[in-house]
Amino acid sequence: MTQFLIVGLIHQDWSAGAEVAHPFKLGNAIIREKRKPVKFKVLRNKHVLETALDWEAKRAANPHIPVVYIAKTAGLSPSRVNQILRFARLHPEIQEAILDLSPRKAKKCFPERLLREWTPLPHEEQLNQYRSYFL
Repeated sequence: MTQFLIVGLIHQDWSAGAEVAHPFKLGNAIIREKRKPVKFKVLRNKHVLETALDWEAKRAANPHIPVVYIAKTAGLSPSRVNQILRFARLHPEIQEAILDLSPRKAKKCFPERLLREWTPLPHEEQLNQYRSYFL
C-alpha cells in the first residue's frame, strides 16, 4: 500500500529556506504573511478624541485586532485603551465641535474628565449635556 503526503510550498526559494503548509491552509498563511502590522500610538499634541477616531478607523479596517494588541503597541493598559475608544462614541455634533477647535483650546474647553461623564449616556442625553454645558 502506497501513501501520499500532500503539502503545499509557500516559498520556493530554497536558499532562504522553504516553508511547508497544509494545502488547504496555504491561502491563510499567505494572507498572514502579507498583512502589515497596524501601529497604534497616542497623538500627544492632539485632543484625545482625535486619537480615538484614528484608532476606531484602524479597527474598522482591521476588525480582527483585539484591544490587548492596541494596548501593547501604544504602551497603555487595556482599560485605558477602552477608555480612549469610548470617546469615538460621542454624538457627532460634539465630535465636530471639538475637532473644529485647535487642539490646545479643545483640551481646555472639553477636558477628558468631562467627556468621560458623557460617553456612557445615550446620544440625546449627551447632546443635552453639551448644550447645558455652554449655557
